Amino acid sequence: MGKNKAVKPTLAQKKQITDAGLVANNWLVMKESEEELLLVSRNSGRFRSIKKSPLPGSRKARKNI
Repeated sequence: MGKNKAVKPTLAQKKQITDAGLVANNWLVMKESEEELLLVSRNSGRFRSIKKSPLPGSRKARKNI
């Protein structure tokens, strides 16, 4: 799933970015895997990787309960 350019985050991705303590409007999504999001800053061009939290109702979320 290798994207060549950064794209605007979806609503679900914005929630993940906000949960990581970042301002979602300042970041673009470069790459997404099952475990993490690779983000690039709109302002400085810096990269940051954040781990994704399991979505409610998913198998991983139920396993952690």
